[in-house]
Amino acid sequence: MLEVEIDKILPLTEAHDNFNKIVDEVESSDAMYVLTKNGKPSAVVVGVHHLEKLTGKSPADLTAMVEDKADSTPIAEAVPPMPSEPISSAPVEPTVPETEVPVVAPIETPQPSVTPQPTTPPVSTPPA
Repeated sequence: MLEVEIDKILPLTEAHDNFNKIVDEVESSDAMYVLTKNGKPSAVVVGVHHLEKLTGKSPADLTAMVEDKADSTPIAEAVPPMPSEPISSAPVEPTVPETEVPVVAPIETPQPSVTPQPTTPPVSTPPA
């Protein structure tokens, strides 16, 4: 039975943030990570050398499997054909729709016409 250390069981989000570190570790050892999704095991990350031990397949067998898969995987989507008319290199003037821009008058605040009077009587100082 395979055993996995508790610190090698990671949620997918944590594994995503540390993926380079995980790959470096499994590449150089027999470490194995179990990745969880919604709290349940979802995937296992092991190094190629450990996979060879687990499956009994040689490096050449594993390489052939990867190459076969790569050869049978379709290329994303074909690039659409070029238009039959040549593309003009003449400059194109931008068109701007003619719309009326509303004019907004500035808001004027009324200015006081009289200087305000003090609300408290002046303080008188006794003669010295």
